[in-house]
Amino acid sequence: EEYANKNVANSDDGKEDDSAKSKNEEKWATLKNSATAAYDKFSSSKLAPFFLAYVSQATGEQGNKTEAISTLEKAVEEMTAGDLKDLYRVKLAILKIDSESDDVSRAGLEALQNVASESGSGAQALALYRLGEYFWTQKKFDEVKNYWGQLVLNYGNPVESQIGTLEPSVWAEKAKSR
Repeated sequence: EEYANKNVANSDDGKEDDSAKSKNEEKWATLKNSATAAYDKFSSSKLAPFFLAYVSQATGEQGNKTEAISTLEKAVEEMTAGDLKDLYRVKLAILKIDSESDDVSRAGLEALQNVASESGSGAQALALYRLGEYFWTQKKFDEVKNYWGQLVLNYGNPVESQIGTLEPSVWAEKAKSR
């Protein structure tokens, strides 16, 4: 009897997992549809590309990585220059690096290296950290040392500014801890 109760409990858990998965898929579909409608309605707005970024996220979560990349590429192209655009450039580069296509993956790595080389970019610290992570997974520890060394050197100490003392980058702190 105890064995039968355990099997019933386990089969109920499976139904709950399927239900949660279904609800999650439904949420991503709803987000994609809503963001697409918002983009269409406000396509001339400066916010339009950010609706596309939501579409890209939802599309990727639904398993269509290629469409997610192309949608985010369009979004980044439409964004005005600035730190927020650079953060999305990093996100796009990471999506590309994770692509199954070697050519797309190489293009993503190159794009991430481009952001990391831009000293005026608000996303430079993030790009340096992600490059270190990437090369860590490739077991290319000299590259890790290079990128994380740049990160710690440029962003690892407090900086005086017009608004007061800025704390070290969280990305530099994470790199130091590894």
